[in-house]
Amino acid sequence: MLNGQCHCANVSFTTDLLPTLLTDCNCSICLRYGARWAHFRPEQVQVTVRQGSTRTYSRGEHCIDFHHCPDCGCVTHYCTTDKADPAVARVSINARMCPPEQVQGIQVRLFDGADRFVFLD
Repeated sequence: MLNGQCHCANVSFTTDLLPTLLTDCNCSICLRYGARWAHFRPEQVQVTVRQGSTRTYSRGEHCIDFHHCPDCGCVTHYCTTDKADPAVARVSINARMCPPEQVQGIQVRLFDGADRFVFLD
């Protein structure tokens, strides 16, 4: 099980699953966010916003929306949009929002999202 929240606790997420790996991507946006992503099907993750709604940022072909807290600014997750292939629908949570002990020991793989779209390890 993973539980996480932004700095001010306005946005939180939970899933009953533990990922087998976390992805550390070097694309232009993930590099700046410093996120480590755990990927799930949309029905496997529950995202809760206590007040208001998340703010989103979409890049490139607008196939994914990055969600961040409107108060503290933390990037909590991203979701595929209706422009993405439904077969790859996902919610990816930023594992850096989880308590460290929850993600300790999970393999982190480096992904080259900047150039080749392959794992580097």
